[in-house]
Amino acid sequence: LMKRQAALGFRVAAVFLTLLLGLLLVNHFAPRVSNAPTVLGFPPNWLLLAVLFYPITWALSWWFVRDSDRLEKEDADWRKLLGE
Repeated sequence: LMKRQAALGFRVAAVFLTLLLGLLLVNHFAPRVSNAPTVLGFPPNWLLLAVLFYPITWALSWWFVRDSDRLEKEDADWRKLLGE
């Protein structure tokens, strides 16, 4: 169970880091994106960092907790089935 939850944690962290590092790489290699027209008064990269960062973090947290609970339930079901 712990290995499966650790693997889940690595997957969630990989998505988070991909988004965060991807934004840095886009800003570095495609500076036009940084200078794009504003959305709600923010440049797109600042909108992501300042406003959308929290909903993305909440969504990733929800994903981890939901799947972690599912893994625990599956483990409990197997233990009941095996009579442990």
